[in-house]
Amino acid sequence: MTVSTPCASAPLIAIITVAANSGYIYAYGLILTFALGHSMLLLVAGVSVGFTQSITSNQAIAKASNYINKGFALILIGIGAYFIWQAYLQF
Repeated sequence: MTVSTPCASAPLIAIITVAANSGYIYAYGLILTFALGHSMLLLVAGVSVGFTQSITSNQAIAKASNYINKGFALILIGIGAYFIWQAYLQF
């Protein structure tokens, strides 16, 4: 079994540790459950690419997304200005 993500290493080590100290049927069930859960995440990520491409090709959603991005950019600039102002007040 090959796990490609570093985020999955810690739970996998914990599962293998518990499985090593358990009966073979319980150990098999633990590792099978982990493998199925991990593969379902990859399946959902793969299927959602087509859905995401269909959403982003919609002009109305693309226009709204552009406005949302500009709005968040203004919020970030405002937060930066606030921190600069707070630093100025400290001196």
